[in-house]
Amino acid sequence: MLDKNKLKRSIESAFLEARGKNDNPENAIATLSSQIADAIDDYVRSLQITYNTGLTSGPYPVVGVFGYSLS
Repeated sequence: MLDKNKLKRSIESAFLEARGKNDNPENAIATLSSQIADAIDDYVRSLQITYNTGLTSGPYPVVGVFGYSLS
């Protein structure tokens, strides 16, 4: 299930950690970018697609309209 608040907390945490690393700005930017990318990746991968109805099979390839819900 998509949790926008969890994504927000992850991004805020990444910024707070990067802010504490002021000895090497390049490393801080690389770390921040990596952590934000990981947070977005986790967020997108948490999406669940539930098949409801609409596809039929037979002697030919599956046909129909994929009925789904996202959560």
